Formats: sequence, C-alpha cells, structure tokens
Amino acid sequence: MKNLKRILVCDDDPNQLKFYSKILGQFKLTNGFKLFDDGKPLVEELKNSNYSDQETLIISDFYMPYKGLYVFKDAKELGFNKIIIRSSASKISLQEKLKSQVEIMSKFDPDSYLIEKILEFDLY
Repeated sequence: MKNLKRILVCDDDPNQLKFYSKILGQFKLTNGFKLFDDGKPLVEELKNSNYSDQETLIISDFYMPYKGLYVFKDAKELGFNKIIIRSSASKISLQEKLKSQVEIMSKFDPDSYLIEKILEFDLY
C-alpha cells in the first residue's frame, strides 16, 4: 500500500463516520479520505473519477441500504481490488448475513476464493 493516496469509506452509522474521520485525519494521504453514508454514492464516485486501484483503498460497512457486498461487486467490476468489508454485527448475525449474500458474490465471480472462505466460515 506504498502508493496509497486516498481512502474511501462508506457506513450508514454517523458515529462510525465520525470515528473514521478522526482516525483517518491523522494520515498524510495525498488526496485524503472521503466519507459516504451509503454505498451507492461511493460507487458513483468510483465511476466518475480517474482514481486508480493502486492509489485507492475502499472500506465499506457490510449492512447498509446498499449492501457492502454490492459495493464489493461494483468496485471489483470497475477494477478496484483494495476493498475491506466490515461489520459491527455480532459474530452469529454476521455469519448469517455473509451466507445469505453468497449468492450475490457467486453470480459475480463463481470461482472466488472468498466465496469458498465464506461457505466454510466459522466464527466460534
């Protein structure tokens, strides 16, 4: 991540966005960071920008109106690979959500290593 110039974060929880703002504000990134309260505006930003994969890190909440896995899928289709999907949900809740979203990812990339890991995901 030596060439990282910007971080794009989306989360629908205002408290999480405040946290990211405080933490990311300490880093000296060329183009800084940008916060979004849902995934759709972040994806639109990616579509309408000249951002490169090498310079951009995407951090997305999992459970939002526009789901984190949709952000993952759309960003991957646009050529971005530095993507972190996170959640503050409980382990059991997150496991159920991940398994319910495998169908979305399998349509996007049926041979994905990530899908294999989600299917064998054990959080205990």
